Order: sequence, then structure tokens, then C-alpha cells
Amino acid sequence: MEYALGVDDFKITKTESVYVDKTMILEKITKSISGTSFLFTRPRRFGKSLALSMIDYFFDINKKEYSYLFNDLYVSKNNDLIEKYQNKFYVIHLNFKDVQSDNYEQQIKGVLSIISDFVYSFHYDMDNLGERDKIIFNRIKNLTASEQDIIDIIPIIMNLIKNNLNLDVIVLIDEYDSPIIYSRENGFYNKTISFFRSFYGKIFKSNINLKYGILTGVTQIAKESIFSGLNNLINNNILSNENEYFGFVDEEVKNLLKNSKLKIELDDLKSHYGNYKFGNNIVMNPWSVLSCLQNEGILDDYWVNTSSNSLLKEIINELKDNDELSNVFYNLIVNKDYYSSINPNIIFSDLLININNVISILVSSGYLTYGDANNNYSYPIFIPNIEIKNIFTREIIERFLIKKDLLFYSNLSNMIINDEVNNLEKFINEYLLSSFSYYELNNEKSYQIIVLTLCSIAFNNHLVKSEQNVGKGRCDIIVYPNKEENFGIIIETKYSKTKLSSSRLEALAKKAIIQIEENEYINDLKKMSSKSIYIFGFAFSNGKTKIISKKIN
Repeated sequence: MEYALGVDDFKITKTESVYVDKTMILEKITKSISGTSFLFTRPRRFGKSLALSMIDYFFDINKKEYSYLFNDLYVSKNNDLIEKYQNKFYVIHLNFKDVQSDNYEQQIKGVLSIISDFVYSFHYDMDNLGERDKIIFNRIKNLTASEQDIIDIIPIIMNLIKNNLNLDVIVLIDEYDSPIIYSRENGFYNKTISFFRSFYGKIFKSNINLKYGILTGVTQIAKESIFSGLNNLINNNILSNENEYFGFVDEEVKNLLKNSKLKIELDDLKSHYGNYKFGNNIVMNPWSVLSCLQNEGILDDYWVNTSSNSLLKEIINELKDNDELSNVFYNLIVNKDYYSSINPNIIFSDLLININNVISILVSSGYLTYGDANNNYSYPIFIPNIEIKNIFTREIIERFLIKKDLLFYSNLSNMIINDEVNNLEKFINEYLLSSFSYYELNNEKSYQIIVLTLCSIAFNNHLVKSEQNVGKGRCDIIVYPNKEENFGIIIETKYSKTKLSSSRLEALAKKAIIQIEENEYINDLKKMSSKSIYIFGFAFSNGKTKIISKKIN
């Protein structure tokens, strides 16, 4: 069974892989009056782009030949909706996902490139254009347009479509906030806000040619910042009590499991990738669920690899100077009760001014979630699942190491390749684990992340991979040789929930070594003609570690 991971085209997904039906969103859109705009915000990789593609295929008059794609879906039961709306409009579909520039001028060039691609695809007799509009069209095509040209061009095209084709226009904007988020990170936020306030305002505000406007993003940027004066804007965010149009609910995942025939429990998927509360719905991360099924049910961390997690890194970096924020993270990591208000309207310029802003952006971004509000409209806040807790652990450890001891990095690699396991044990026990005992590193995966992070730092010129299928099994960590340093490292981690004596902890580490040897994990490194291969068994129990090592020439 195929899962179209990273494919956002509805036709490809529907015809070549598994598609989870989310066409109920079409009912919500078409129940609204003409001129209404919608803003749907969810964390990244929750299916927003695929939903917009589906909406495009449904409404676009130029995609009539694909109307059959909807024949077996929820929307097909609504004959009135099908008759009135299917393939009856001109659709303009823009995606700003890749507008991620480190200065304002490059950002505007990125926006212009996307607009230019659309204008080239827009087939229209230029003789029917006025002279001013012809000039703007040509400047857009030639990538010499001004900011005002970019702001004006979409409404000009909408007017042409209405006047000459007698069609209303639906405008779809995917990742509307991506340029704004990157502008904040790189210091030109105010310029970007000013541009997009004009750009979006001219398209969506009092535009008589607009049937519907639909925008998607991660954050709901405050109306006063970017959507000022846009009265017909309907927000659907993490607090909205409606059908869930993006994340997977239990019943949808049950059907996926049934069709996959994999022996994996629903509760395991929920504990690893679920527990997100969006209004009345408890949902799972669709990217992680489908990735897990694609990988034969392996419960790994998948969502973390789809982004740099720069927002979380920035917030965690504040821990060193912000005791209040540090206490909040402590409570979250150890599952203590923590309550906060949630404001889905984000003003990025005020992000780090107060804790509620930080909590609100982390909830909107998918790093935290919430429970039912109390009488004071305060929500219990918590880390939703194992995957996200692992992300927190990894980012906090990396920040801690960078802050604490720059000299340690060079020493760490020497400890490993020179078989200085006593020094390595001492560092991990006294210097690292003791500092993070309050983070409740209470499963093997958490400790594996610690060791993986250490290896990534110590051997930053090597390829370091985890959970690799090698030999007769699946190895925890492999450090591959490079041209300058022709050695490889195999590491297997073990964890015991019960407190072990020193001798039993050592026996557990030896068990890891035996697993490496019996499962022939070193085979790949041998094939690469590694000059030396080092194998390590790390055993953890009650905040202590024991390391057994062996060198294979």
C-alpha cells in the first residue's frame, strides 16, 4: 500500500495512494456568502496543502475532466452542492511555502517569481488589456515588476476573468504566513507585514470579483497586523469547534490500520503521534502516522525531520535568561499541571514579551496542546506525545551542551575512539544526566536521543544515523567513516525501568554488545573497508549509565 508522503497534489494522492476523505470542508465553504474569506491554521504537515489542492480540483472550471475523483467521497452525497459549485469557478492558487529569504529584497523577488509563474500560465488575449495593464503584465513576466505591480496584478486578473469570461474567482493562498515568519527571524518583519497587508487586502477586501478566499498557514497573525479592514474573514484555528478538516481522528486511523494489515495498536500510534486537541476533536499528526505505516509500523520520530524547529530553538535559547520560562518548561517536561490562556492571534513582535504568547505560538505550531478550559478560560497545557517530547529533549540537550562546555566537543570524540569509557561514563552520569534528571528521561528512546546527540556533536564531520536496518536487525546508532577518518562506530542502547545494581547494569550493557555481534550490525562498515570499528553498549537505569566497548580491527 502506497502513502503519498510529501505529495500535495490531490489527483496523484487520490489515484495512486491512500487518501483520507476531508471533503466535508467544501460544505463549510459553500454555506458562506460570496466574498467570504477563510483562514485555516494548523501545525505544519497536517494536510493543509493537500486540502487546498482538493479544493482547487473541486471548484476549478479548468479541471472538469477530473470531476470523477470525487465520485466516492463524502461530498458526492450532496447533489445540490455538486450541481451548484463543482467546476464552476476560476481558481487562482498560489503557494508561498518556499519564500524563505534572509533579506527583504530577496523575499520580494521570491514572491514575484511565484506570481510570474502564474501569469505565464494565465492564457489571455493581450489585445483586450488596457495599456497600463499590458505594461504591468510584461513587467511581471520579465521579473522587473515593482512592489506595487505585484500588489495590483491579481485583482487585475480577477477583473479580466469576471468581465470577459463571466466567472467568479476563488483565490487559494497556501502557507500565507511563511514569508512573515522568516522575515521575523531575519530582521525585516515590519517591511514584510506592510507589503502583505497591501497584497492580501487588495485581493480579499471588498473585491466584487471574489467568490471565496481561502488561506492556510501555521499561525493566525493578528487581524490588526495583516488583515485590517477585512470584515468577512472566518478563522478556523486550533480552538475551533467544528469537524476536523486536517488532522486524523481515531476512526480514520482505525481504517488506515485495517487496510494496512500491519500489527500495530491504535493506542501506540496515539501515544507517539496523537493527543492534539483541536476544538472538540482529539487528533493525530497525519504526517507521522502515514510515515509510520509507510515504514512498516516502526514508531520513530518523523515530524522532527520536516523542519529546522527554529522557533522552538529560539524559545529554548531564552531559558538561560528567563527563570519564569525555565519553570514553565520544567513543569511541561515532568508532566506537572500548568495552566495558561491561549490567544490564537499572534503578534510576532510581542512573541517573547510574556509567557502566554510563547505558549500560544507553541500550541499553534504543534509543540504543545491543551485540555478543557476551566472557569477562568485557562487551559491545562501539556506536551502531546512521545515524538514531541523527544524533540524537546533533543533541542534542550543541544542548547545545554553548547552553553556549558565548548572544550568538551573535542574531548568527547577522543573519549570514544580511545576507549576512555570511564571518563565517558563520568561525564554522562555526573555532568549530563544529573542536570537533566528532572526531565524524566524514562524510556529507552530518550536515552538514545542523548547518545545520538552526543555522537552528532563529537563526530560532526561524519554521517551519523539512527534506527538503521543493517545485518539481521535494526541498529540504534551508526557513525560512518569519512575520507579523513576511516573508522566506524556502532552503538546499541539499553534501558531498564527498574533500578539496577552496578553488576546488573554492566550485564545489560554486555547484552547490547552481544546484540550488535549476533545481529551482524558491523557488516555495512566492513563493506566500506573501515580501518577500525568500535562497538559500544550503553545501559541506562535510574539516571546512571554503564558503557561496554570493543574495538574490531
